[in-house]
Amino acid sequence: MKINMSEIQRESESRKRIQQEAKLWLNELYRMSKGELKEKQERAERLKPDDGAIDYSKDKIQNASTSSQEERLLNYAMAVAAVEKLKEKIGRAERERCEMIDKLADGYEREILYARHINFKNWNQIEKEKRISVSTAHRIYNRALEHIYPFIKENEYGKP
Repeated sequence: MKINMSEIQRESESRKRIQQEAKLWLNELYRMSKGELKEKQERAERLKPDDGAIDYSKDKIQNASTSSQEERLLNYAMAVAAVEKLKEKIGRAERERCEMIDKLADGYEREILYARHINFKNWNQIEKEKRISVSTAHRIYNRALEHIYPFIKENEYGKP
């Protein structure tokens, strides 16, 4: 039996590409939750007015102070709305990822993907919680990435 090294290399490269694509898709939730959301929340906090109120009982005299205060409140309201919109998007993304992970047949693969991509655990935490070595966790994880990939593609292209 002759072993074709170029075939083995192509197979390995294909597996790595599939794993990378699945990981990128799963990591999008982390990026939104820990990166984008934090930035938008910090922006909203910076824009939050000091006293938060405009006194409308007084005669409306347009001056720079009133206009500036109204503009600041409007900017704050828009920033808060952006945070809420992103939270909804994160919720949808999390549900979508949970649905994909739940399709996996292997319970260990599901557990590792949930720990890593839904609960945002690092490898040392996974090692302690699952009582497996980091290398074993990586092996299960890489296999899970390959197995979840078809579901991701089906979901991506199967939407009407």
